[in-house]
Order: sequence, then structure tokens, then C-alpha cells
Amino acid sequence: MDEKAGTPRIDARDDVVWPLVGVVLAVVPFWVFGGTTSRTTVNGEVVTEAAVNLLGLVLAAVAVVIGVKRLRQRGGAVAVRRTLAAVAIVAGLVQVPFSLGVW
Repeated sequence: MDEKAGTPRIDARDDVVWPLVGVVLAVVPFWVFGGTTSRTTVNGEVVTEAAVNLLGLVLAAVAVVIGVKRLRQRGGAVAVRRTLAAVAIVAGLVQVPFSLGVW
């Protein structure tokens, strides 16, 4: 806490970097695919197609864990850390159905 201004000091690593790492990990699988695909064709026509992004599932889980861990942390710039942690959690949770091919 900065005694003169009465505002908390920002710890760059805990308040900004780790939550941003969570956001990046949750967003990267939208462009990077590391999983399996399946396609069924009948008489030359594609009738079913499915894809599961295993890398996306792992990175989404890591992003959610990082976000939850940063939400529970005390001290520092609470508003900055909690906002970025919430974004990481939401992005990770949105990534799960995309990676499963449901959405």
C-alpha cells in the first residue's frame, strides 16, 4: 500500500502478468489446433465431420486454474488482478465447448 496516496501498489508479476498468461492460454487455441478430426464420406459427400482440440482443452483448464488462483490471492492491485483473472476464467470456459466441437 502506498502510504502517501492510499492506493495499492501493483505487483506486475502477480497482478498483471499471470492473469494475462491465463487470457493468452485461453485464446491461443482459437487459432492453434492440436487434436483429432474425423470425417465420414458417403458416395463422395461428407455426411459427418467432428473435431476435438485436445490442446485447447488443456490450455483452457490451465487458464481457468490460473484465473481462480489469482482471484483468491490477497493484496496488491485487487481490481486489476480480479478483472484480468475473470477474463481468463470466462475465456477458458468459452474455449471448452469450442475445443470439444460442440459450439
